[in-house]
Amino acid sequence: MASESRRRLLRAARRLRRKTSSARERNRDDDARRDYFNVCSAERNRLIGSMADQAKAYDQAILTLSASAIALSLTYVEKVAPEPAEPLLLGVAWTAFTLAVALMVASFVASQRAFRHEIEWVDRAWNAATSDEAPPVRAPNRYTRLLGVINALAGILFVIGLLSLVLFGVLNRPTRIHLKSQAACGECHERIA
Repeated sequence: MASESRRRLLRAARRLRRKTSSARERNRDDDARRDYFNVCSAERNRLIGSMADQAKAYDQAILTLSASAIALSLTYVEKVAPEPAEPLLLGVAWTAFTLAVALMVASFVASQRAFRHEIEWVDRAWNAATSDEAPPVRAPNRYTRLLGVINALAGILFVIGLLSLVLFGVLNRPTRIHLKSQAACGECHERIA
């Protein structure tokens, strides 16, 4: 979808660069300029809409990941394994989840900068078109590459955190004897009260 809009933008820029001499060609030039404006405007609006959607998805992901990982592990430790057999695994899970969340924050910032870079290029292209200059050379968006690395690392850390939490849960699962002793202990507390 983004590549198609870029192609439309470049086609419109090529039409705009053609030299004009006659009135008919000037009319064609005006049409090309109008087309270029419409394509630039549509691309800018698409990028701004994508930026807003990405920000919303980011907020939801941060809330979901942090709340669910913390709530699940804290509840499990409190209710099932108050004296865990492998607390190191819980530490690894919490560290991995925390780092994944931190990387997601960095990803959000990089994503916003990537969108801003694209919007600025569209603006420069439009300004060049309105001042009869050649469209600017498209510089690579370094934030896009950075986003790929950050998102991959965040995904890996999330999987490590998830696996550590699952392994922690398996190693600290209650046995039948443990459940019976908890039930008996609960009956003792009821008799005392």
